[in-house]
Amino acid sequence: MNYIEFLKLSSRRLKSKEDYLQFQKFQAKWVISDSLKRFDLKSKNILDLGSGFGGYSQELSNAGANVYAIDLNIIRHPQVHFFQIKGDCNNLPIRSESMDLVFCSSLIEHISDQDQLIFEIHRVLKKQGICYLSFPPFFSPVGGHQFKPFHLLGEGFAVMLSKFMYGLKVESYQTSFGNWGLYPTTIQKVLNLVKSNNFKIIDVTTRFSPLNFAKFPVFNEILTWHVEFIVQKNE
Repeated sequence: MNYIEFLKLSSRRLKSKEDYLQFQKFQAKWVISDSLKRFDLKSKNILDLGSGFGGYSQELSNAGANVYAIDLNIIRHPQVHFFQIKGDCNNLPIRSESMDLVFCSSLIEHISDQDQLIFEIHRVLKKQGICYLSFPPFFSPVGGHQFKPFHLLGEGFAVMLSKFMYGLKVESYQTSFGNWGLYPTTIQKVLNLVKSNNFKIIDVTTRFSPLNFAKFPVFNEILTWHVEFIVQKNE
């Protein structure tokens, strides 16, 4: 892992769509070669939820998968090798038991009805299908997204201080990020959601870290900058 390159791309990611796309692609290559290395992606049907600029979709396609990228806002690319679908991730226009793997990165914390999201993921997966789900835990240093680090002081202070310090024009977490918002999401909450929706947990890890803080009792919510779940649909 080239941490210096990661930091460079991260610092530039908000400057343009192309910068964010390159940031996504860099992360995608590492996730595929590390977190998903145990799975053969070639010719598999993969659904990329909340695909955004399409960086993850492009790299999953480059790995040989048949990729279906879904988002509320489709960003067309001139030369892509995956299917782009405009749709709601909580009401997927995808038939049941049609996907081998669902890829869901940095989406769940922007969904109000998270139980419905996990239900839909379970529905579209084939029997014993795999879901890769990742997000920054809310109480981690970066869990507040554009409100960080003020999110650790509570929503009222976070909104007020972010307006003053960053010039954000929002009134609440729910009104941030345009029409999708931010919803405080923890490792424990997602653990409960996947278990209650009949998933088997294969692994819980910390993205790009040699130390797996995600499995540290008590401190995992604070130390894990980005948690990765790999879960399997039970029959």
